[in-house]
Amino acid sequence: MEQSTVRKISSNLQEQSEYSAQRKPVNHVQNAVALNTKSVPFSGFEKLLSLLIGVVLAVTMFVLIDLRTQTSIQQRQIQDAAAQTQKVTNDNNNLHQEIIELSNSGRLLKIAQKHGLKLQTNNVRNISK
Repeated sequence: MEQSTVRKISSNLQEQSEYSAQRKPVNHVQNAVALNTKSVPFSGFEKLLSLLIGVVLAVTMFVLIDLRTQTSIQQRQIQDAAAQTQKVTNDNNNLHQEIIELSNSGRLLKIAQKHGLKLQTNNVRNISK
């Protein structure tokens, strides 16, 4: 009797293993993907929202480009003004140096003697700054 029970159990195990080998495993993920092959259309709100985002991005790009252009123009004007200021400063320094050279007392005495004038020391007053 023990042999027949063992044979029954072993035959049942063989049948179960054959049955499970014949049965294919179920892949739930593939079934879910296969079921959802239809695409869901965008709703009106989603279309409007994406259009609004696109318009905002386009306007922002144009504003940024305009700001960079205006900044470049202003920077160029500042550089031009600085160059003009430097030129005027150099011209003023040159003119100041020329004034100093032209008002040299030795030069003034030579011009006075050339025109027949002479210096009277008692009429000279020294003024300091």
